[in-house]
Amino acid sequence: MNKEEITIRVLSIMSSLFDNIPEDTLTPDLSFKSDLGLESIDIIDLVMAVETAYNISIDMTNAKSLTTIQDFIDYITPLVINEE
Repeated sequence: MNKEEITIRVLSIMSSLFDNIPEDTLTPDLSFKSDLGLESIDIIDLVMAVETAYNISIDMTNAKSLTTIQDFIDYITPLVINEE
């Protein structure tokens, strides 16, 4: 699995989780809060969905400090690749 595949899957997961955000409008450079209007609880939901999808464990303290979708993807990519 490579970073592009991870990006596509994360965007798909986000689109499924957040019905008000169409998948075709999601791009990695978007900010969780200012661009998408997501709250902390939404980030927790995203983390849990990605943990389930990839069978990984994400440190919630670190995840809360990530501000964009790309930051999140950059953070989880080594975890996903190491899990393979």
